Amino acid sequence: MSKEIKPGVDDLSRQLKDVDGQVRESAAIALREIGKPAVPALIEALEDGDEDVRMRAALALVSIGVPTVPALIEALKDKNSSVRRGAALALRMIGDVAAVPALIEALKDEDVRWSATLALGKIGPRNHKDLLLVHSLAREARKEGKPTDRFLELYTKWSNQLRVGADGFVSKSRTLPKPKLRKPDSVKRVKLRRVVG
Repeated sequence: MSKEIKPGVDDLSRQLKDVDGQVRESAAIALREIGKPAVPALIEALEDGDEDVRMRAALALVSIGVPTVPALIEALKDKNSSVRRGAALALRMIGDVAAVPALIEALKDEDVRWSATLALGKIGPRNHKDLLLVHSLAREARKEGKPTDRFLELYTKWSNQLRVGADGFVSKSRTLPKPKLRKPDSVKRVKLRRVVG
């Protein structure tokens, strides 16, 4: 981060905690305009006790977009559940498929499961392996006696998405093709005699 930007980011980070709602809103907008150098400050703001500050920080991160994804993925491991939920929310709104593995891992976190499920539902699976991972997590949760409804909702949604092709129609490739019946040898011999004879 350049020396000129850092003091501005630090000042704006403090303003995110101001008692005046307009000051907090202006700070979030300014941090959004700074872009990538403001990401650490905005992620830290996800810890704020004030829900409005957390929401403004998440929206600023979403506005910055894809450059925030690596930092948001790291934030899914934060000790503060508000930060983890805010990160999942921002990842959902950004919609980058690079976040899918981390969000699947976040399904194990009961504090974040709902937010992670919403994010994954919007982003969608990368492939069938993601679907199998969710299925595996559902089985583990069931064995441990934990609720599985979020896993099952996601599994159902992804199953349907994977069945629908790029053209929007249900893919026929999901059904096994009928095997081609081989002609009996006697029919082949008769045809061969006609050609040769």
